[in-house]
Amino acid sequence: MKSIVRNAAAVATSLLLLMPAAALARHGQDDPAPATSNPPTAQDDHGGATPAAGDDAQNGSDDAKPTNGASDDRGRPTGTPAPPPSHGRKATRAFDVRGKVVSVDVAAGTVVMTIIKANHGGRGGRALAGHTITLDTTGARLDLSDVNGDGTKDLGDVGAGDRVQARVLLPRPLATLPSSPVLAARFRDDNAH
Repeated sequence: MKSIVRNAAAVATSLLLLMPAAALARHGQDDPAPATSNPPTAQDDHGGATPAAGDDAQNGSDDAKPTNGASDDRGRPTGTPAPPPSHGRKATRAFDVRGKVVSVDVAAGTVVMTIIKANHGGRGGRALAGHTITLDTTGARLDLSDVNGDGTKDLGDVGAGDRVQARVLLPRPLATLPSSPVLAARFRDDNAH
């Protein structure tokens, strides 16, 4: 009698080890979805269906990869190429620059300034000294005083020769300054304070 119980226990243990984890999670229940002759189609990011394995001839696409609705560990449909790695590095760097105004275009919202000093001394800041840069201040936070007395604090209060400060985003690595206007996040006129 003991040998029968041992043999039954050994058979039950081996069956449990062979049973897939998914079946254990479902408590041994079978998948209620009926089997179909056509494989299901996956949906792309825009809600449209991507062709299944048998749909290549209908769409005229010979190089399309078949999909079966499966996805990889990041939720992308199987067969979708991975995006290029970004390595966590930014393509721009913020610089706080100080200098003197050369000219101001109030209508365009731009200021041309000669850089005297910049932060990040050893990392490109020293290379900026002496160069002229055009700042686009349309979206910048302005720190100005109403010098001309017209009741508004705008670029009309900034004049040539004023000492100014600005925070700008410049491309990395900083080889040359861009010829187009650089967006300024902040702009301050020190002569007005």
